[in-house]
Amino acid sequence: DTAMSSYPNGIQSLNGKVFFTASDGVASSVWTSDGTEAGTLPLAASTAGGSRPFGQGIVSGGVYYYVAVAAAFVQELWRTDGTAAGTFRLTQQSDLRNFDALIPFKGGLFFQADDAAHGVEPWFTDGTVAGTRMIADILPGTSGSFLYAKSSIVAGDYVYFSAQGSGMDRAQPWRTDGTAAGTQSLSAPDGQDSESPQAFTRVGDWVFYASALNDNAFNLWKTNIASGESILVHRFVNVSAPVMMWNVGGTLLFMIDGELWRSDGTGAGTMKVRDVIPVFFCVRPGDTAVGDGVLFWFGYNNFTPELWRSDGTTAGTFRLGTFEGALGDTLEMCVPHPLLYHGGRLYFTGNDDIHRAELWVSDGTIAGTHLLYDLNPGVAPSDPDQFMMAGGTLYFAATGANTGHELWEACIDDCPVRRRASGR
Repeated sequence: DTAMSSYPNGIQSLNGKVFFTASDGVASSVWTSDGTEAGTLPLAASTAGGSRPFGQGIVSGGVYYYVAVAAAFVQELWRTDGTAAGTFRLTQQSDLRNFDALIPFKGGLFFQADDAAHGVEPWFTDGTVAGTRMIADILPGTSGSFLYAKSSIVAGDYVYFSAQGSGMDRAQPWRTDGTAAGTQSLSAPDGQDSESPQAFTRVGDWVFYASALNDNAFNLWKTNIASGESILVHRFVNVSAPVMMWNVGGTLLFMIDGELWRSDGTGAGTMKVRDVIPVFFCVRPGDTAVGDGVLFWFGYNNFTPELWRSDGTTAGTFRLGTFEGALGDTLEMCVPHPLLYHGGRLYFTGNDDIHRAELWVSDGTIAGTHLLYDLNPGVAPSDPDQFMMAGGTLYFAATGANTGHELWEACIDDCPVRRRASGR
């Protein structure tokens, strides 16, 4: 039945194998693959106690971490090293909450969790049950301080994140070294506005963030990683705060209300690069990529997806391609359009009226942006996603001519071009 699919997700590389979550039609579990169909097998221990792995998967410190759903839809954080003994649950949420982000940190994971007694707070795990703990109770009580982890980043020995502490009306910037004593607020000096921080981005020795004052103003701040000193870079009025920013060749790039801006960390060096650019319909970090000093992103112009690039200059900011048809038809559903940059090339899902949604590649030029593989020949799309590079091989999920949505590999670096389904 070609309509059946395993829907691989959370694809990661560990110890020469690919780890991912998928369904065999009966239940979901963690699978491992050596790149061959025979070597693609489920890990039985990952379904212990009736838990069902899904979605998120991340590697840190030689361990694959993943999220599973238990009875009553409660989410659990699990770990595996590929063995039965090394596969077990670390913790679970107290309610119907999500693990908003899993961030590799100091050989383990930084994440948010709710244990009912403290509400949602920052947590850390070193991959053991005993080493899975709350870092700090920033806002005592059951309401919790920490509600959105996706904008958090690691810079040096710290994680930078947004949280609301005691006596604070709104969230403020914080950082932690993984200990309660090393968890501190980075509130701006002299009572200046640094509330509701978002889009933490490291550039050199500084971490930048946007402080959303209201719907029509924000402050751009930077914090020194070594000293923790905070400096106001620029105040913006009559515009909305950016939800993402990027380090592109040592320069901060960000988008505000259909304009591309750059900053070198000074007020004078904060300026508009180009106006009237297409922006995101739904914001997802995986829908952008940075490589060799160039930012790539999918924007939407009158509901038509467009692939753009920028090196932070006006001349180096332009459209690489326009993709009509199937991608445009699914736009209102906020379908992810992941981008992966590797070895001077950008891999992504493109679309045209002849091939529909297939695997495309770009070298950063208009002429070098083209279809790479027509995995599902004809007008039927393969809809590739979940791109991950390991050992010169591109792994991804796609729908083939005779299969549902399954795990695929394409040899990219210094090897014959080949395509092969790895799994069901």
